[in-house]
Amino acid sequence: MEKLYQILNKAIASKVTDIHLNPKYDDQSKDKKDSMYEIIFRRSGEIYHFDVLTNVESIAIINHLKYECHLDVTNKHNAQSGQMSLKLKNKQFNIRVSTLPLFFDCESISIRILYDSEHDNKIEYYNQSQFETLKKASLLKDGLIIISGPTGSGKTTLLYELIEHVNSQWNRRILTIEDPVERHIIGALQVNLNDQAGISYEESVKAFMRCDPDIILIGEIRDAKTAKEVVRASLSGHLVLTTIHAQNATGVIHRMLEFGVGLNELMQSLTIINNQRLIRLADKKMTIISEQLNFKNIKLDQMKHLNEIETVTIHEQVKKMFLNKEILPEEYEAYVLDEVE
Repeated sequence: MEKLYQILNKAIASKVTDIHLNPKYDDQSKDKKDSMYEIIFRRSGEIYHFDVLTNVESIAIINHLKYECHLDVTNKHNAQSGQMSLKLKNKQFNIRVSTLPLFFDCESISIRILYDSEHDNKIEYYNQSQFETLKKASLLKDGLIIISGPTGSGKTTLLYELIEHVNSQWNRRILTIEDPVERHIIGALQVNLNDQAGISYEESVKAFMRCDPDIILIGEIRDAKTAKEVVRASLSGHLVLTTIHAQNATGVIHRMLEFGVGLNELMQSLTIINNQRLIRLADKKMTIISEQLNFKNIKLDQMKHLNEIETVTIHEQVKKMFLNKEILPEEYEAYVLDEVE
């Protein structure tokens, strides 16, 4: 698979995080053998065209990846996902592969390159004190740290950095359940989510509680059962780190309440909520800004009136950056629209 390795080597050299192989059909031809596939790279949140391959080359690459990831090579009608490890540029890399069935009896494939910390492009926090607050919270013996934000905003990277910070300071027993494990953490026991084998977030948290953990990392809160187990674990004297999809920091509280977590339980367990965005600066560098709720400073009465909790929102921070000419107008407009939506 020389062509595949050429693509992967080029992607890694350019610090690309995602590769997409999408079919491009000629409107004048009904024969899919005449089709071409476009290779799209994503780097620092932006996508761009890289190359075009023939149908024969593309199908060969797709089938090879499916085989190496132990997927059903013959199944083009169901979405599949898997993971594989390979050596590139004398370094070991893990890649995550996802297929998507498309119209006209074909499929596209997406490749996520999972970099180790030593290979990552370090993205600095715009407000370094926010990151320091999170690092201090990660050294506590119990509590709940929830990270939120859209896909590609650096949530998983932040979780790994916090765990690695703990490792550098203390000797703690760390257990993680992830979908999938994206980076090996020295000294941690890491589990891959596998619903078919009964390894779910909910069941894993229950199992972890019987294994004498100090710190539990749950990749994502997706349902009510997991939300309740997460809170129960933090109230049992463990430090729990996790992520959830929410538009803003107070939205995280709304989501947890919608999942059936009691307000008093949530208040007792929460340490900090960090809602973040990855922002492109005018000089093209990337930075992270975040809206934080530190529950040392929040009382139960305020939790009953979330709109009264004072916080510096993402929108307010982006507006300030725009006025200071730190970001370009198109970046500002994207977040203005995002806020309206």
